[in-house]
Amino acid sequence: MKKRRYILQVVWGLVFTIGISSCCVAQRPVARVDADNNSDYKVDYLFEHDGCKGLSFF
Repeated sequence: MKKRRYILQVVWGLVFTIGISSCCVAQRPVARVDADNNSDYKVDYLFEHDGCKGLSFF
């Protein structure tokens, strides 16, 4: 019983780690521009799906 619990913990740990790391992979933006109203940050246009734009601010 302890061995099965240990295996489940390892599997869930791997799934969680892979899931988090896949979200953090840097994507190449479609466009990179300075903000119109403030030059202190940049805006990356990542994608557009059904009229909704995915943007990244940094």
